[in-house]
Amino acid sequence: MFSIGIGELEELEPIKEEVECPKCGELHKVEYGDRIENGKKIPTKLLGFVSCGESSYLVSVENKKLNLN
Repeated sequence: MFSIGIGELEELEPIKEEVECPKCGELHKVEYGDRIENGKKIPTKLLGFVSCGESSYLVSVENKKLNLN
């Protein structure tokens, strides 16, 4: 489960292109998903994640860096 308030989100710093992985501690490129609109994929920065090995880890919401420590 994940929960964050609008006020909390506004206070967070913008995410960078690469961030420290919460699993291994190394820098990984932030990736994003797409949303589907009228059958077409549209890039969105709603949720950002890093891939580490076979797993993915959420690192941003609305292009804001989550404090994972």
